[in-house]
Amino acid sequence: MKLSTTSFLLSLTILTSPVLAFASESLTWSGSLAAEREYDSSVTLDQVDDVSRESDYANQLKWALGGKWQAHKNWQLATNYQGKQRIYDQFSEYDLEQHHLTLSSKFTFSGVGYSYRYDGVTAQIDGDDFLDFSQSTIAIDKLFDSSFFLRAALSKNKKDFIELEERNATATVIGLDSLAFFNSGKSHLSFNVSVENEIAEANEYDNKAGNVSMGFQHKFTDAYFPTTFTSSIRYGRKHYDSFVIANAIENETFPVGLPSNTNVDDETRVDGRTQWTTSLDLALNDWLGLMLKASYINNESNYAAVDYNERQMSVGLSARF
Repeated sequence: MKLSTTSFLLSLTILTSPVLAFASESLTWSGSLAAEREYDSSVTLDQVDDVSRESDYANQLKWALGGKWQAHKNWQLATNYQGKQRIYDQFSEYDLEQHHLTLSSKFTFSGVGYSYRYDGVTAQIDGDDFLDFSQSTIAIDKLFDSSFFLRAALSKNKKDFIELEERNATATVIGLDSLAFFNSGKSHLSFNVSVENEIAEANEYDNKAGNVSMGFQHKFTDAYFPTTFTSSIRYGRKHYDSFVIANAIENETFPVGLPSNTNVDDETRVDGRTQWTTSLDLALNDWLGLMLKASYINNESNYAAVDYNERQMSVGLSARF
């Protein structure tokens, strides 16, 4: 399914118009706009194994608009639109424009939540259509004594690459999320584990993946500038059963600039990815914030084309309404 920017906005308008007309008293809206300056040590398009190993700076703009409708005390509907644009100083071939629409519904009965969510994403690279992504998720969750939250989810997604049809794929994802709240709700710990089975148009891109992540967040509400600190670490391991490294090299399916130490035996590809991220969000006033963010990615693989390290740092301002 291919959705243009106009389609996203039109869908958002159509879906929320009845809400505005008939339930304005139970409808809440929120929005944000953020501008950032970002440094990237290795500009990368990892969805298609494109690793430049070259650094660059970029200007990034993000915007969002969302609405929630409490249709009944036990039933909530929500919609959210997010947009992002990243423009690099030198490597314009990696310039990104992305649009993301979500629609969700949640019903709560006896303290247990049952939900459905749809995600639709379109992405353009250097002004050309690149990827259409869609995902449907059903989930069940429960909050225990206002201090521990548990959620189990099953997702089915589809990727459509505009010019790389061999990478088109469908995947099934099973995930478990948990949150533990303390310090009167000012702090929380999160833990997530998921497994994924992806089937691609070309079987060399079929893969099975497992991911685990942990995160911590604390809100310094008594500081002169109320500040939210967030830190997380994520590890994922992905195994391609039919991606034989020697065949990839022989067929020249790897990016230009492949390191000379590429493994040429009959091993199949295995990727291990560790990502650490930390951020500070300072509330300068009721609507304006200062954002600082840093992340480090270590992508270890026996396929040398995607064996790399990447560091990203950004600073920006955000406005909320």
